[in-house]
Amino acid sequence: MARKLPPFAALRAFEATARLGTLQAAADELLVSSSAISHQIKSLESYFGAKMFLRGPTGLSLTDTGRDYLEEVGAALDRLESCTINLMDEAESSRLTLHLFHSLAELWLVPQIGSFLDDHPDIDLEIITQPDEVDLAGSNIDVAIRYTDGPVQGHRCDHLFDETVSLICSPKLLEEHGPIKSAKDVLKHRLISSAYTDGEWNRWFGKHGIEFDDTSSSMIIDSRTSIVRAALEGYGVALCPRPYADGHLASGDLCMPIDTQAANGMAYYLVTPVRTEALNRVKRFRSWLLRISREMQLTTKQ
Repeated sequence: MARKLPPFAALRAFEATARLGTLQAAADELLVSSSAISHQIKSLESYFGAKMFLRGPTGLSLTDTGRDYLEEVGAALDRLESCTINLMDEAESSRLTLHLFHSLAELWLVPQIGSFLDDHPDIDLEIITQPDEVDLAGSNIDVAIRYTDGPVQGHRCDHLFDETVSLICSPKLLEEHGPIKSAKDVLKHRLISSAYTDGEWNRWFGKHGIEFDDTSSSMIIDSRTSIVRAALEGYGVALCPRPYADGHLASGDLCMPIDTQAANGMAYYLVTPVRTEALNRVKRFRSWLLRISREMQLTTKQ
């Protein structure tokens, strides 16, 4: 008996539109016209005798039927893609594509990636640091390192390490302006702040029982890389999460004048879509990354 399956083109059009949110975005991904996508969706709705989308003045939204079907179809397409990639991977060059944010790549991953490249010379590594979070289900990215307060649903998530925040500065700052022995001493220095973390100094001083009115001279910077650079230059003191300053702390270029490490409830995860988790190159990268993350956690506890 023949399988009861709708036309595959209609399934792809439905899944891409539901995932991306618009006919045009789906058309761009599938390299067809938006009218072709619309036609395929209508044919799928006719096949089932049920509406998959509600069409309103602000665009498309999934019906309950469409939402339920998307969950199953998305998983099935992921498995189909995974099987296809696995088969193709045996014959093609092994290129691993990784997405993470720029500062994390520059300050933590890239300085250590040499050991992975040395151990796996057959793997070509592509690192993507575009700032926008990528939809892994509809991209050619193999794995991503995500900063989040919990596992990302719908993908394999391996916990790498929890984020802890520390007070950092340059040793030459202490030589020129005197030691920092308590949280109160920090108020004597310029405070370097992240533009993306509102009130971080208010919270930090509050935890140390100090009322902070935000009148101290400060620098506000929108990049972790630049925050670390400003601290290295001796411009002031900064609150920096691990692992951004680890390399400079290990070398002695930066120091923690007082031990104030504290977890903030956020963590880093290696996120792997279903379609790539069985690939040999992904397995090898995951093994390496989990190992260096464990080593980092051991260092933190010492």
